[in-house]
Amino acid sequence: MRSVIFLLFGLFITPGWLQGGVRRVHVPQDGISPDVVVGSSGKVYLVFARGQNAFLAISNDNGNTFFTPTQLNREPRSVLGGHERGPKIALGAGETVLVVWMSARSDQLLYTRGQPDAGGLSAPRNLLDAATHLDGAAVAADEQGNVLVAWLDARQPEDHANPLSVPIFWTESQDDGQTFSKNGTSPAFRACSCCALRAMVAPQGGFDVAFRGAYNNIRDIFLARFAASEAPLAPAVGKIHNDNWEFKACPMSGPSLALAPSAAGGDLWAAWMSRGKVYYAEGRDDGQTFAEPRTPHAARLGPENHPLILVNGKGEVFFAWEEGSSIRWQITDTRDKVIDSGTAGTLPENSKAAAFLDREGNFCLVF
Repeated sequence: MRSVIFLLFGLFITPGWLQGGVRRVHVPQDGISPDVVVGSSGKVYLVFARGQNAFLAISNDNGNTFFTPTQLNREPRSVLGGHERGPKIALGAGETVLVVWMSARSDQLLYTRGQPDAGGLSAPRNLLDAATHLDGAAVAADEQGNVLVAWLDARQPEDHANPLSVPIFWTESQDDGQTFSKNGTSPAFRACSCCALRAMVAPQGGFDVAFRGAYNNIRDIFLARFAASEAPLAPAVGKIHNDNWEFKACPMSGPSLALAPSAAGGDLWAAWMSRGKVYYAEGRDDGQTFAEPRTPHAARLGPENHPLILVNGKGEVFFAWEEGSSIRWQITDTRDKVIDSGTAGTLPENSKAAAFLDREGNFCLVF
């Protein structure tokens, strides 16, 4: 019976080929704010929001079709979703699924884990250890059972030198997300109050968290590196690029990170928006420093936002971004020469795009 549901549902969400080896994958059930990961098995794990609920959908065929999505929240209409806000997913040891999302009132950080095909997912639980308001939740995990969950947290007093900012808090697990440490933070670790965080495994182990700063209203992008260690995590923080963008508000636009496959050098890449333009840059020395930023080669038709970046095994760089309500993209080679580019379609209202590399190495846009 499950295979019948799979086929019927798959016909509804069959993705369309764009040009240049790029595929458009539609979010099931008209969902918004997707996040996606691909396991070593080739399975595609997609989470999204719809109707203030969070869902998980799994594909065994590169995202061409998905099994019927599973609702993750037990309390109906209790999930904050829209634009950058929505459920976030990572895969732990043995493709253990780890998902976090924010409650509709932004007062709980909900979390579930498990093997969908072997016992299902655990009942959601709140990872906050204090009453507070939160935003920008992110999760990352490695194959050794280490998990990091980070978020923006308003439990501490305001810092007048950092207008519209809150500290970044985190909690860590060393048993594949079964138990977590107490919530931690660093006194000098503050971020723009509602720009999403991006977390991922660092090139040499540990975790990287990219965020937008706020010191003296300068909204530049930073990278916090949590070194791999059995001791409590403590980040080293550096600026990705000195844009010196002064903006007396929250732009509600977080950064993107990608790690190139080892065949392409294993370098860390970052993408972000500043002053209504999008940029991307290659990390040097495992992300200790970054090259000069690049911008899209295509003519700029309007304000740009919410960039995405991926790198394939040949070192080709896929860069996508919003321009108004349209999603535009380009692929460049190792010399930054454009191989192909185009427009992927119109973004659904209140959503944003995600992207992944399928098992054949194709770049896939999800929205």
